Amino acid sequence: MKKTFLIILVLILISVLYYWKKLSFVFSDMDLFLKLFLDATHLGSFSLKILLQTLSISFFAFFSEILFLGLGKSSIIRLIKKPNKSSFLDLYCYILSLTKLFDFFTFLFTFGIFYFLISLLTKVIHFDLASYISNYYLQFIVVFIFSDFIDYLRHRFNHLKHFWELHAYHHSATEFNLITTSRGSFFEAGFNSMFFALVFVVVGGSYEPILAVILVREWYVHMLHSNVKWNLGLFGKYIFISPLDHQLHHSIDKEDYDKNFGLIFVWWDKLFGTYKKNDRLTIQYGIPDNYFHNMSFFKSQIYSFKRFLSSFSSKS
Repeated sequence: MKKTFLIILVLILISVLYYWKKLSFVFSDMDLFLKLFLDATHLGSFSLKILLQTLSISFFAFFSEILFLGLGKSSIIRLIKKPNKSSFLDLYCYILSLTKLFDFFTFLFTFGIFYFLISLLTKVIHFDLASYISNYYLQFIVVFIFSDFIDYLRHRFNHLKHFWELHAYHHSATEFNLITTSRGSFFEAGFNSMFFALVFVVVGGSYEPILAVILVREWYVHMLHSNVKWNLGLFGKYIFISPLDHQLHHSIDKEDYDKNFGLIFVWWDKLFGTYKKNDRLTIQYGIPDNYFHNMSFFKSQIYSFKRFLSSFSSKS
């Protein structure tokens, strides 16, 4: 653990030294400081338009679920009538995500290290491959497929020994209610931002295809965390990872661990041998010894980071 603390301390010092001249200048101009702070924490990207877009995706997902399950069995009814500890943690994360405060706390809790690393990444890598594709629809397809492949790699990375201690926060949900997709650790979000940045620096692309990819992806990831029992038939067999298969990914049973990492396409799991077909309609969700549900929201966030640090000194 001492080595881990040392690495983190070195990264903080490097980031401070890297931005020292800029920061010393910025502190003399509070308007510029505020602008850079809002940009770094993503609070500056918050707007009524973004809020309405995010809410629209959620409402469309809720409507889709109600259409197939009925109002009585939908997530929205459970969230209103029977909220449990798992639901409350989902709601905390969802509300923080809506208001961009999740990104703000990620920046504060990680000392801005990942913002610094992403700024270095964007200076070193800037292929912008999608800009060579003039056709809008083809550009959308390229960005969509590449971003999903990076998402598959990111998800597998999150299941590695040490990083699982952060990702376990997401898997600690004991029920699905669509907004479970927002549930996560501030510290895991920092690592995830590196993968998301990789998509932009490699394929890039114009604003419209990227926005379209984000909107489609967010709706489908909502549906993956719903209770609809879709296997999608031939589409689920050859193209898309189905909600039924993603439910297996959240199973508490050891036999289901590290299966079905895909979030859009099923190709990656089948190509890399991590696919497992789900034939069960009932699955118990969660993690063994579900410690996150016995503490407050911020305490559980800090505890996940403590477990992450402790994992480096563990011999198991």
